[in-house]
Amino acid sequence: MKKPSSYPPSANASAGAYPASCNAVSIRRSVLLSALFSLAAMTIFWSGRRIFDDGSSPTLAMHSKGVYTGNPWVGERTVSVKTLGETPFARCDVHSVKSVGGGSDVIRDWIFMEERDAINVAVHAAADGKFLLFEQEKYAIHGKTLSPVGGMIEDRESPFEAARREVFEELGVGSANSLGRKEFTTSRRNDDVPLDEYGELEGSVPPDEPDWVYLGAYRTAANRGGGFLYSYLLINAVPLVEGGGTNEYNSSGDDESQKVLRLTKKEVENAIAKAKFKEIKWAATLSLAMLHIQSKEDVI
Repeated sequence: MKKPSSYPPSANASAGAYPASCNAVSIRRSVLLSALFSLAAMTIFWSGRRIFDDGSSPTLAMHSKGVYTGNPWVGERTVSVKTLGETPFARCDVHSVKSVGGGSDVIRDWIFMEERDAINVAVHAAADGKFLLFEQEKYAIHGKTLSPVGGMIEDRESPFEAARREVFEELGVGSANSLGRKEFTTSRRNDDVPLDEYGELEGSVPPDEPDWVYLGAYRTAANRGGGFLYSYLLINAVPLVEGGGTNEYNSSGDDESQKVLRLTKKEVENAIAKAKFKEIKWAATLSLAMLHIQSKEDVI
């Protein structure tokens, strides 16, 4: 079939073979497409950058607020941050990071995992002197594992308040000083949550809670983030509600199979030695608790 004369001309045809109006339309279309591609490229580039125009250091406030509800990390060496994916509880970023020597070299593929700060609590029961722990299953762990009380710190909540709330929610127990007090059974909202010298949450225990011991704050992964862990020990815990500290208590923990165990100090030490606490944060919290008890023989 004979092709119409407007069908693409041969390679030998000159540009002038097209009508002038067609050339004008093509030029305008090319200019428009180029402008759109440039705008898209600039948007992608600046969506990943978090530095001020004057070159000053990045700050937490520079992160655009997306789905993730935690406080993103920005350090002195951070050049830019681009988010790959996020949920309210976690976020995966790619950081561009200045080299340690302070030169011009920049590492541009530094994967960084944001996660909301969390607490773990080793709970010692007053009734029989044993430790209240969970035997449970977790999504990223093979088989069953032992674990202490744990959970994420909520907005405008101090680490200690989170620890006290989680112990009640998961086990129905608390310190003797908590008997008759229920204000901590739901999240307390406080705009004056104490911060440390670096602007991170401060985890100290109030002086009116002598049975609580603050074991310290720890970064989960030194170069890759993962939030901060605040570890605690609660000594001489007592039930605050019927069934507290037993499998009869209706826990509000994760949607995963679990049961309450009561282990002696020696059994906990053996479980640590045999890697029965299969998450490093749990093993660290229980180890710190055992060290604290060993250093103060009259504690329990």
